[in-house]
Amino acid sequence: MIWFELKKILSKRLNLIAMAAGYVMLALCIFLPIRKESYNPGAGNEAVSGMEAVRMKRMCAASQTDYITEEFVTATLRQIQDQKMDLNSDRAYVEVIRPSGELFYFLRRSYEEITPKGYDNNILNDVDLSDESADFYETRLDLIRGHLDKDWSFGNYTETEKAYWMSRAEKITQPFRWGSLAVPKLELLVLAAGFYQLFVITTCISGVFASESESGAFQLLLSTKHGRGRLIAAKAGAAMLSAFGYLLTGQAVCFAVIGMLFGFEDLGLPVQLLETTIPYDLTFGQVCALQALTIWLIAFFVTAFILFVSAGSKSSLAAMAVTLTLLIAPAFFPASKSSDLWNHINYLFAVRFADIKQVLGMFIDYRLGAVCIDYLTMGMTVHAAFGALLLAGLKKVYL
Repeated sequence: MIWFELKKILSKRLNLIAMAAGYVMLALCIFLPIRKESYNPGAGNEAVSGMEAVRMKRMCAASQTDYITEEFVTATLRQIQDQKMDLNSDRAYVEVIRPSGELFYFLRRSYEEITPKGYDNNILNDVDLSDESADFYETRLDLIRGHLDKDWSFGNYTETEKAYWMSRAEKITQPFRWGSLAVPKLELLVLAAGFYQLFVITTCISGVFASESESGAFQLLLSTKHGRGRLIAAKAGAAMLSAFGYLLTGQAVCFAVIGMLFGFEDLGLPVQLLETTIPYDLTFGQVCALQALTIWLIAFFVTAFILFVSAGSKSSLAAMAVTLTLLIAPAFFPASKSSDLWNHINYLFAVRFADIKQVLGMFIDYRLGAVCIDYLTMGMTVHAAFGALLLAGLKKVYL
């Protein structure tokens, strides 16, 4: 029965068009970022773009250092400060910033507050080197500590929360391995784009339960020897297979293409190269795995939600409309300046939780007594639990 229901999903022309459009979107997520990559080595050399720019960025990073040590940061900042130059000027961009590539911006971010009010390159001129040390890793902990100690209008961190986050931050492996982020960012982009494939999944399976009601075959199906229980299981199984098959195929092909073009050597870089204050001891390979898992769990919940609404409303259009509203509308929900509870609920909507880069950089936890559960764990748990509950309730609504 599952195979029969799966064929019904895959045989509809609209579904095939939607699936093809989703894969085109994934292809663009690879092609366009690579095309926009550019690198200008300075010193009279011409700028390069595309795959050559990615290669040059990797070579530039490899020539700078293997690891971000205190000694390396101190020497680099001393060279910058010895220029006695306004780092926000055009001259600084040509003579200092452009030749250093991604390293300059990484160092600037490393001395900025977690929620910067603006971007000021001269922050690197202000780093105190009088004791012959840039205090790079100590500054990282100071920035996290300062963020946790701030007064927030919606509520401050408790001492338990502060201890929890500082404990995590202090366990990060040091020194950070250095390398170019061009390829890891591309890999994460492709995986995070799986969120938009949920719109394709919504289109394809919104009629799984509703189609028989719309065609008048509903009562006939229930009178067959298979009965309601096996019919519901078959339809739910087919919907899950089509959703996950579609997601996994797209992700696997995209990763294979990226691997053939650039290899996977950069997956061993630490996620702290995005933001030094990220309190998770992860490599980009592990982050990619978590990004994929996050999208799968969201897809599991969304698929279960579509099935529930489709079974209950007996309308494909209603199932599609309600699901798309659930996916899109929360993007416009504002954060509260006074309600910490609303903000914590708001964070759990799929549109906010789907981008792992944002999740890892946020010091958000959910307190259960004396226990702190980080945002990543809570988001995954909520989507898995609600998906399971919706599937369990299908038999009650499909009458």
